[in-house]
Amino acid sequence: MNEEDCFIAYRQLEEILHEFNLEWVTEQVAQSIHEGKNIEENQERNRTEEYSAQEKLLLLINAVEQAVVNTLEIETEMSRFLSAQELRPEVRFYPSDERRGDFFVFAPRLLEERLSSARELRDYLNNLRFEVNRSVN
Repeated sequence: MNEEDCFIAYRQLEEILHEFNLEWVTEQVAQSIHEGKNIEENQERNRTEEYSAQEKLLLLINAVEQAVVNTLEIETEMSRFLSAQELRPEVRFYPSDERRGDFFVFAPRLLEERLSSARELRDYLNNLRFEVNRSVN
């Protein structure tokens, strides 16, 4: 993939994340891109340089994988653990000053379906990563 292809793929992936209310992922990646790539010259001085279009796309691909695929795998393992321990399949999140708060229920039936989708997403991301790396090497 050339620079323009990577730029287009980055924007398309950014739009997809926005559609699924995951713009926080792109915001974090944008912050990393804004800070630049840290190049260590010696122990006393560091400098930064801009990321290439390929590197920017790889940053976004990795962030999506962390935010969506890996967290769903953690969720699945939590559900399995809770079921094996014969505990209620829910996790409650409380503000530090209250005992009322949101809670999350692990629904094994839905988890398996979501995990299947996450695996498809991982395959897509791996294929995209492969194409980007192939063009760099």
